[in-house]
Amino acid sequence: MDFQSGNTDDHPIPPWVYRLVAQWRIFAPLAIAVAGIAYGVGHSRAFHFESKGFVALHRPIALYNSQRQAFYDTAQLRNYLTQKKKLDTPEGQYLIKALSPAFINKNVVLTMPYGKDDLRYVGDKDQSALFSSGLTMTMQSVNSGEDAAARMQLLAAFVVDQMLKQTLASELRARLMAARSQRQSLDNKLIDINQNLRELSSRLTQTREIAARYPESARLNDRQLLSTAGETGRFLSPLAQIIGLESDIATHKATRDRLIRLEKSNTIALSFYENLYKKLPGTPTGEQLLNGVITEIKSHFGATPPADDVAREVYTINCCWRSPCAVRGW
Repeated sequence: MDFQSGNTDDHPIPPWVYRLVAQWRIFAPLAIAVAGIAYGVGHSRAFHFESKGFVALHRPIALYNSQRQAFYDTAQLRNYLTQKKKLDTPEGQYLIKALSPAFINKNVVLTMPYGKDDLRYVGDKDQSALFSSGLTMTMQSVNSGEDAAARMQLLAAFVVDQMLKQTLASELRARLMAARSQRQSLDNKLIDINQNLRELSSRLTQTREIAARYPESARLNDRQLLSTAGETGRFLSPLAQIIGLESDIATHKATRDRLIRLEKSNTIALSFYENLYKKLPGTPTGEQLLNGVITEIKSHFGATPPADDVAREVYTINCCWRSPCAVRGW
């Protein structure tokens, strides 16, 4: 078989096949060139429009890493877009389809106030003290710059909302559990202090009765008064014991008053958090969670800090909320 001349003794083959095979050295480079041009044009168009944004974020790296998984949670994104009425928008549909760990790794980059070379000067024990300076976000679009900017702004808003939600939810949960635990602890302490007061009062009554039966005991040496506790107390004169018991009772009453005040403040705080959780939606966004806290503060304490010292103390400790991050773009 001679492909160059087109002569063959085998089955008849159309002549154009022989010509094509004979000129394969021309067609192969041409096909590669066409494919390369097509890829270059498509690649340049895919990234023709780009928008960048920056989220100012000063927080521990460890905390950021613990919250980062929520950035590519499709269910959380869908809930956020639904609440913001952005689910059916072009940018909302794009994020729903594109969201993934790889997408977040590519388009959301954590920035720090130091470079990689500086990390070698940070010891392992100092890793927990590392803080970020912000998040750099980049989005592309083949349609327009406005489309890329809309995608970037929606992604930035979602990321900020997720960090806000997790920060507030963690803080609220911790404070609610602390208030419940403190309620039980204070109740046990009050039971104990009241029992001690009853015992001291009973001892004081009995000691006064003894002192009345032995009036000459007042002439005993009162300088031996050291303590009314333990075995040494019964060897003191009745008058000395009365003084010591009254002193102990006064101390216990002061402790009880302090515990009662703590119980009152804890009751106010616990009521605030329990009422807040009753009014929150099942799966709130970060914005809804923050607005719920602000609304409950006004409902529970009023528009201004309360005049009562205990209530004002609870207000100051539990109700001074700040957003953990701010957004700006370019």
